[in-house]
Amino acid sequence: LTHSLSLLRYAVGGTMRMPLPSDLRFPGAFSRLDASLPATLEYVKGAAKQQIRMLGRKFGCHTCGVKQSVEWIGDHMPPVSSVLKSRKDFVKNVFNLVAKQRFYPHCQLCSSRQGSALLRN
Repeated sequence: LTHSLSLLRYAVGGTMRMPLPSDLRFPGAFSRLDASLPATLEYVKGAAKQQIRMLGRKFGCHTCGVKQSVEWIGDHMPPVSSVLKSRKDFVKNVFNLVAKQRFYPHCQLCSSRQGSALLRN
């Protein structure tokens, strides 16, 4: 049974460090509110980009947990495409239910995977 569960974990993209892959549309399994920054629809830049690098080195990628990355990317959560869709929803706008975005540190690999996954949806 243990071997079967291990095979299942790897079949769905898990690793020893991360038993199941995070859903790339939401903050990952390693996300922490104190390891994120308020975000806008724009890309992270300037001082905020430096802070994302610091948070990435300290807390790791919010999706996979890796702490060594050549470049840290400020990941919008929820993704910009989701926020733009929700802004078109009349009821959400009237009741101010549009999600507030935050930047989380994202490694290059997870960022690439997220981009591909969001293009398919």
